[in-house]
Amino acid sequence: MDALTEGARDAQGEWVPKVLPEPGPWFRSPLEWKVILTTIFGPRGRLIGSAKFLALTAVVWYFLSPKMEQTATLRIGWILLIYLRNVALLTIIAGRLHWRLYVRKVQDMKYKYTPKWPATDDKKFLFGNQTWDNIFYSLVSGCGVWTAYEVLFRWGWANDIFPTLSFTNGEGLDGLNLVVIIGVLLLVTPWYQQAHFYFTHRLIHWKPLYKIAHHVHHRNLNFGPWSGLSMHPIEHLIFFSDALVFLLIPMHPLIVMFMLIGRGIGPAGGHAGYHAFVRESRGGEEKPMPGLLYWGKGADFMHHLHHRYFTVNFGNLGFALDKVLHTFHDGSPEAHEAMLARRKAKKSQRDTGRVAATNE
Repeated sequence: MDALTEGARDAQGEWVPKVLPEPGPWFRSPLEWKVILTTIFGPRGRLIGSAKFLALTAVVWYFLSPKMEQTATLRIGWILLIYLRNVALLTIIAGRLHWRLYVRKVQDMKYKYTPKWPATDDKKFLFGNQTWDNIFYSLVSGCGVWTAYEVLFRWGWANDIFPTLSFTNGEGLDGLNLVVIIGVLLLVTPWYQQAHFYFTHRLIHWKPLYKIAHHVHHRNLNFGPWSGLSMHPIEHLIFFSDALVFLLIPMHPLIVMFMLIGRGIGPAGGHAGYHAFVRESRGGEEKPMPGLLYWGKGADFMHHLHHRYFTVNFGNLGFALDKVLHTFHDGSPEAHEAMLARRKAKKSQRDTGRVAATNE
């Protein structure tokens, strides 16, 4: 836990970890193969994380979903079942974190990025309450759009409108299909989703879209677990849209469900507001708080900086697009100065453009 719990508060009282974020090991030079292999195959690596998500996805697909033949006709019954199941999934993940961290306050402010609790009397939020506002947008719009995407796919699959790829060929397992499906899951999906998130995130920071939609999410400067999926419906449509590629490309439904479920429940942990999730043993020793999607590791510090400064960290460390496209901020004074310099240069360009337009 040392690497996660070491840090200090800055002049504004914000928690800054001692170990600052850096791009994934495959984007560093020189390449550190031991670190790369540990990141992929280690006990908290990508392979284990993907296996957890895939196991959850399989349970949802085979035991908590309507049969394929039921979904050939759009009916309120099976659609409502999917919606309520998605509400339950999100509530279990986000609700548990919120209950421990913000209701029971088991860590108080320890490792919390922003040293204050969610707003309870602020008119910019529905009902004047940040938590209730976030729950409303997450469960009504978030789970609603998530469900709509799933309903679209299930209806299309049941009617043979959208292509699929099966594990079997009528005589048993299809080895080629199995390799393709596993390859897409482990090698293609993570990079594709991260690239999709980065570029669509940049898109919704375009001023017209920001004013119409993305500002709803960014009201949460001091975010919590329910803030992750608290977005305007337009942003939800864009956020879940990475799955649409499989309307044209054949793939097993489990992969599509894997992506949708990841989008639905993944943001809760990343927006929990704490750098580390810990619990104390009877002897007073700190131990990682276990969970389905995390083990001690808290929210995303890089994304916390995005909510704090708006113009940096549009993606995440895995794909390092922020580093490549010069929108990276790791929390260091040097990165902060670089951000301010970029802002000054852009303002100068805008001012020059206005003067030129006026003279014309």
